[in-house]
Amino acid sequence: MNGMGRNKDRLFLVTVQARPTPRAADFEVFPGAVVNCWLRADSEHEAITQTETEIREAAWIPEAVDAVRTVTRSDYENDRAGREYFEQAMVDGIAIASSWNSYAKFFVENRRRLVISADVKSNNARLKPLPNRLL
Repeated sequence: MNGMGRNKDRLFLVTVQARPTPRAADFEVFPGAVVNCWLRADSEHEAITQTETEIREAAWIPEAVDAVRTVTRSDYENDRAGREYFEQAMVDGIAIASSWNSYAKFFVENRRRLVISADVKSNNARLKPLPNRLL
């Protein structure tokens, strides 16, 4: 346990990159998504496992865990949408939201050929294709 336990005022927020299986209703529409899951759990490990189970039950494949953190109501004082998911999870024990953007399809189709390289001078990150010989 990370010390949180099932504290009634805190939840875990797990963020996962996922892609649909051919069985998913959204298979032809969305090639990938970022899934946020607010939930009650006794540990980080349990929160990740439960989130991945929920994603698989929706016929999606969890690909990478981007972040896991604990959250409280005060984290959503200025975030109405996030507060709604937080409140739903406080009542139901879990709430899930997913999002995608116009780059999702490009990323999913080309992820094996991309690396993130940091532009040290401007402190920005950009995607850079790998040479085919490295694939």
